[in-house]
This record gives sequence, C-alpha cells and structure tokens, in this order.
Amino acid sequence: MNVRCPFMGLSAFTEDDAEFFYGRDGDIARMHEAVSTRPVTVVAGSSGCGKSSLIRAGVLPRLRAEGMSISELRPTSGLSAAAVLARALTEVLELGLGDSDRLTGTLELLELLKIDRIDSVADELRARVLVFGGSAGHVLFVDQLEEYASSEPEAARDLLGLLAALAGEDGTAALRIVATARPSSLNALVSARTVGLISEGVYFLAPLARADLARAVTGPVDAMSGLSFEPGLPDRILADVRDEPGRMALVQIILRELWMHRTHSTLTHATYAAMGGAAGQIVEYVERSLPLLSQAQRDCAPRLFVQLARPGDGDTYSRRPARAAELAPELLDLAQELAARRLVVLSHTPGGADGEETVGLPHEALIQLWPRLRQWLVDYRDFRVWQEQLRADLRRWQTQFQDPGRLLRGSDLAEALHRLAEHPEDISADERGYILLSRRRATGSIGRAVQTASGVIAKAAVSMRQVKDSGSRPHWQVLTVVGLWVAVLLTAASISVHEVLSSFRLHGQLGPSDTPAVVTSIVALGTATGTLIGVVLTAYAKYVQARGQAEADLIRARAELMRAEADVTRARAGLPPHTPSANGDPSALSAPASPAEPDAGQPPTSVGSPDAP
Repeated sequence: MNVRCPFMGLSAFTEDDAEFFYGRDGDIARMHEAVSTRPVTVVAGSSGCGKSSLIRAGVLPRLRAEGMSISELRPTSGLSAAAVLARALTEVLELGLGDSDRLTGTLELLELLKIDRIDSVADELRARVLVFGGSAGHVLFVDQLEEYASSEPEAARDLLGLLAALAGEDGTAALRIVATARPSSLNALVSARTVGLISEGVYFLAPLARADLARAVTGPVDAMSGLSFEPGLPDRILADVRDEPGRMALVQIILRELWMHRTHSTLTHATYAAMGGAAGQIVEYVERSLPLLSQAQRDCAPRLFVQLARPGDGDTYSRRPARAAELAPELLDLAQELAARRLVVLSHTPGGADGEETVGLPHEALIQLWPRLRQWLVDYRDFRVWQEQLRADLRRWQTQFQDPGRLLRGSDLAEALHRLAEHPEDISADERGYILLSRRRATGSIGRAVQTASGVIAKAAVSMRQVKDSGSRPHWQVLTVVGLWVAVLLTAASISVHEVLSSFRLHGQLGPSDTPAVVTSIVALGTATGTLIGVVLTAYAKYVQARGQAEADLIRARAELMRAEADVTRARAGLPPHTPSANGDPSALSAPASPAEPDAGQPPTSVGSPDAP
C-alpha cells in the first residue's frame, strides 16, 4: 500500500499532490479558463481558503499537460520590482549557466526592467522567455503577492505593471501571469497601468461549501487503496468544524493527525475522541505553535488575542473579528505571522476588494477550551468591557454626524483618559481621537460657560438700572423681574461650577499644557461669581432706594391733591386759600418747584382739581 500521507496539514498542495486534491472541481475549471485566455489572472481570497493549493495542484497540472512550462516568482521584501522580476526571468533564460553567468544576466535584465522603459523592451523579453518555454507557452506563477504589497506597496504596483507589460502572445505561444493575493492588497496594487487589469482580471475564491468540503475529506482516502474511515467519522468531523472560518485548515490538521495514528489502515472514532475532537485538536495545535514565535511576538500575543473576543454577561465571551484599523502595527505584524501558521484567520468585511480586512479566531472553541486564552481574557476583562462601550459611543457619535452632544464628558471622560494612560498601545487611532476631542471640548466649555455668565451679568446690570424708573409698576412685577434674573444668573454660575468640578476630576489626567487653562478658568469663575454677588446686592439696594423714592413721590402727590381739594372748598365758601406751613403742610417736605421749571418727579398741583384750566 502507498504509505504517502494524502493530507497536507497546514502545507499547501503542490503539483505532486494533485491526485489528493479534491473539492475544487468547479473552481479549477473556472481558473483554467481564465489563465488560458487572459494575459494576467489574480486569484483573491482570504487566508487559508486554499488559493495556492488551487493553482498549484488544480490549475498548473492542466496547463503543463497542455504544453506550457511553469516557473514561480516569490516576491521578497526589500527588493525592487525590477530585481524581483530579473531574478525570476534569469532562472528561465539562463538555465544551465553557472552562478557568475546568472549574476551577469540578472544585472543586464535590471537595466531593461525599468517601469518607465518596459513598453519598449517587453516584446523582446517576452519572445526570449517563450523560446525557452513549452510548446504552448510559459506560465509565471506569483504566489502570495499580498505579502509584497503589504511591505512594499509601490514596488508591488511596479511589479504588477511589469508583469502586465510582459504578458501576451507571440505567434502560437503565450506568456501568462497568474498570481494569488488577499483582497485587502488589491487597492495597494492599483495604478494607472494596472487599474484595468485589476478590474477585469481578478477572480475571487470563496471557502469550500459543505458538500465540497466533504469531498475534500473523503476523496483522498478513496484514492488510496486500503485506506478507509470508520462509518460516520467524516460526518462527525464536518459537524464539529461547522462553518468556522478556519475550518479548511482545521480539517487538514485533524485528518493528518488521524492518518498518523490510524489503526490497520483505518481512521477511527476512538483516535478522534482521544484527540479531543476538532476543538481539542485546534487547542493543542495552537498551544504547540506559540513557543515557535519570537519572544517579542509572544509578548504581543495576549494583546492580540483578547481583541478577538467580546466580553458578555458574567464570565462569558464570544468571538469578535477585529478590524485591522483597530490594531497597533506590531499586532498587525503578529497577525500576519499567525495567519501563515493558521493560528488566526485574515478575512474581510462584505464588499469585495473594498472590504476591510479583519483578524479572527479560527475556531470558537478556543475561547472555551484554551486555558491560556481564558486567563488572558480574565486579565483584560475590565479594559475590554470599557473598550467595547467606548466603541459603541464612538459609532453613535459617527452615525449622528459627529454631534458634540455625543462626546464624552464628566466621569466617562475621566475614565477614558485613565484607560488611555494605562493602555495607550491598545486604543486605536479613531478611539484616541474621540477621547482627545472630548477632552478639548470639555476644557474649552469652562471658558465658554464663564463668558456666558459674564454676558448674562451685563444684561442683568442694565435691567437693574431700569428698576429705578419702574416706580409706577406694581411691587410683584418688580420682584418677578429681579427673581427671574437672579435665577438666570444662578443657573449660569451653576454651569460654570459644574464644568470646573469636572475639570478638577479630570486634572489628574490632563497634561502640563492643560494646567494654565484650568487655572485661568477657575480665576475667571471666581471673578464672575464675585461680580454676580456684587451686582445682585447693588441691584437690590437700588431697587429698595427706587421703591422708597417712588412711595415718597406718591405721598407728596396725594398731599397736593388733598390741598387742591381743600382750596376749592374754601374758595366756594368765600374764604382765602390756605397758606402752606413747613411744619404742617406735607407739601413742604420738599422745596416748591419753579413755575418755569416744573419738577419732573412731582405731579402738577392741578391734578384732580375740577377747576383746573
């Protein structure tokens, strides 16, 4: 019996493994048609969906059988696009040459492979490549282009532009380019030269549907004489992996482990149970893989993994894909490394090439069954509960057109500043901006409140001066006006006091540059409060004085009326008018007004007299 393992684990299938590659028949036909008819084809899909395996084990064997030769280009960070392509073409053009001759050939190609001159030499280079190619032409396979696009975006655009210029036909032979990439890298690859290629030559690859995944499980076993599953085991495995985002890699890990512990060429339920099922196997694999990381990566691992779970009620957690924009650069780098090891899954929000990249756990069971992750989640729980609430507040502020009323204030802002000081590296740029904008608005509102109070005080002072002239108003109306103004002033003062108290609570989190603003606001508030008290007391004193003057004027008016009525009565009786006395006549309380200049504060002496002219 052939003892070769038919399951690749986490390694991609190659052309040599084509006999064990199942479940992608429809995608193989579609990609084969695209590569055969288009100069450049880009296969885009999330990490772990099987892009490389599809091309290597599904498409390339068919193309080779049709007479096309194949070479592979793997871009390397730190190298220019010309250097990457020159090295790959040298392998095709200089077969059989020694290292020194190859180096010479590479240097010559470097001079030709300039993005600004490629159009003038593309036909010549294509013809040279096809001379060494198969009868039907040559295929240049560019694997994992997203890694180059991530580290060298400008060089990646240039590389794709160079490849697009080289691709084409020369007689009956053709030079074809096929590349794999994650959707998140497509935007980085767009340039004036490549925009048409990206819009027309990209084919998206989805994860395997359940029926196709079942075929990927059973097909390799059926292809090996004598190897078999115990009845029901494939269905049990598929039920356990469900629709988890990392199910394809997880299935390969499980199957490879089952094959290594097979009993008399049979993959058994007992072995699967001893492995802990799908959940136990993924936990064991992750735990076994962590020590392979560098120390710096292991130090970052807790920060990354706690972002991939959301705290629930009690001590529960649920899986939560983290947006790339929420993660610090070092966490994104770690996610890329872990994705290559299938410890996390890189995927995208809905939207095709424009969808935002996310990082997620490969299986929900890690949250429940991986002790190390559970401890990390407990350690970070308070912070993560707060952060999820902050993100909800941020989303609400964004969806409500950045309404200032949705910014943080008071105790919420104080806690946010405290968390920002404790976890500066775990708070995203958007979250940080939201917190700092809230702080600036809270600090500035103190000054605005003081200005508002000062304006109200000024208006109150004008109104109080008018009380002096309101002696004719009923007493209750004057008191109402005074009461309303005092209420307004006290309200404005209360706003200022509240803002200052909030500032005091925040002061422990404000930087040195914020201290003068707080001190200035407090001094301004003290001045405004003192002015408020002084204006209120002065206004009340003026009101009492004006009221007393008004009552005195009323008494004098009544005395004049009584005297006028008495003079009329005396005149009718034939008696002479009464002569005023300083001691007995109330009108003597003040000096008589000159006839030429009547006192504006006294009524005329004829008021109420029936004989007045």
